Amino acid sequence: MAPAQWLIDRIVDVAMQPGLAAAYAAACARHIDRPGLYEDVISDKAILEAVHSVRKNHPDR
Repeated sequence: MAPAQWLIDRIVDVAMQPGLAAAYAAACARHIDRPGLYEDVISDKAILEAVHSVRKNHPDR
């Protein structure tokens, strides 16, 4: 399966990982529009960690 398709299939699982969910909630509380665009709000590292966490639970994909 192509990486993009894997992410499409698991986007909710990735978004709901504790670190990302908390960062997104904090951004919403601060009225930050589109928090994923700002490295200091939701970092690439946090996104990668969330993807790795989901992949551990879904290694077949």
